[in-house]
Amino acid sequence: MHFSPECLALFNNMQRGKANHRFVIFTMNDQGCVDISQLGSETAEFDEFVAALPANKARYALYNLQYTAQDTSTRVLVARHKLIFVQWIPNECSGKDKMFYAINAPGVRLAGPSTNTCVQACSMADLDLDAIKQSAARFEAEKLVV
Repeated sequence: MHFSPECLALFNNMQRGKANHRFVIFTMNDQGCVDISQLGSETAEFDEFVAALPANKARYALYNLQYTAQDTSTRVLVARHKLIFVQWIPNECSGKDKMFYAINAPGVRLAGPSTNTCVQACSMADLDLDAIKQSAARFEAEKLVV
């Protein structure tokens, strides 16, 4: 598996918080090259991200989740953001794609920006924003405000 230069540059920018995109959807060709499929604007909402995922093709994605949490010691509301790795393998995609994307997901995740939240989704119902926020905030010392 290898990554296009644009993909590696975007990984680095997202890790440093310098990317101007709310989400990035990645594709992988038969030779194992990961490349950028679609970029979401900085102001894109979660619904736009979900709508951008193809109904019958597997993809990887990074979503910059922004949420508000309450600091448990000061009770002050603070803005937070976390990168969420999404492994999108819909039920409607081919068996070959399911296997290919499932096998390569750990390598893609390790090569990309560090994320402590991974969402494995095979239907739109698996992409519940509130559940993803709860999962992302579980490592924080703050109380999530939904």
